[in-house]
Amino acid sequence: MLGRVRSETWQVRAKNARVRAETWRVRAKTPRVRAKAAKHLGKLMATFFFMEVGIGIFEVTLP
Repeated sequence: MLGRVRSETWQVRAKNARVRAETWRVRAKTPRVRAKAAKHLGKLMATFFFMEVGIGIFEVTLP
C-alpha cells in the first residue's frame, strides 16, 4: 500500500515537472532564456532518470 501512495506522489511530481519543462520550452524563444531553459531541462531529465531508478528500487525492495 505504501508503495502505491509513494508512486502516485512521484507521478504527480513528474507531471508538474513536465508542465514546468513545457513552460521553459515556450519561454526559450529568446536566446538569453534558451541557455537557462537548457539548464532546467537538463536538471529535469536527471530528475526523471533518478525518479525511475528510485521507483525501480522501491518496487524491488517492497514485498
